[in-house]
Amino acid sequence: MKRITTIIVTGALLTVALATTASAGGWAVTTLDEIPGQPRAGESYEIGYTIRQHGIEPVGVDNTVIRIFDGDGLPEDFPGRPDGPVGHYVADVTFPDAGEWRWSVTQGFFAEQDLGAITVGEPMSAFPSPLTILRVALPMAAVLCRRAGGYPEQSRAASWSRLGHTGCGLAPYTSLSQPV
Repeated sequence: MKRITTIIVTGALLTVALATTASAGGWAVTTLDEIPGQPRAGESYEIGYTIRQHGIEPVGVDNTVIRIFDGDGLPEDFPGRPDGPVGHYVADVTFPDAGEWRWSVTQGFFAEQDLGAITVGEPMSAFPSPLTILRVALPMAAVLCRRAGGYPEQSRAASWSRLGHTGCGLAPYTSLSQPV
């Protein structure tokens, strides 16, 4: 009887000791590299991050992803790839829409870490607005016209001046109203 009790007690102690040892290495912290400005919808960003066991020692894992969640909680995964020193990874992340997104990172066999919320800006326009084009193009055209000696002959200049234009026909729209 004494022998059975000893075996049971020893088994229980071993179970507790092994469980404690196994859970001692069971957590990690992920730190993000600097994020390049405010992310914009539809643009891809290389997000770098380091996984550290116990928040100290960088650790390599077999599988890691950055996971983003839309407003409905639906996830989209972006696999991380090893980059540089052990424990450092990079994932190419694209937020499809503007707004607030939740995100997290999986850390291999460690628990998934919540990264909080991130605000994603509106996508950049593929083309500048017409007003932006005019603000840049007209002054440039005026300068080029003046440098090339492109003042029209007197008769054409007289007809242009009736329309409120002088020189190359661009001076009213620029800060260069006198010949250089």
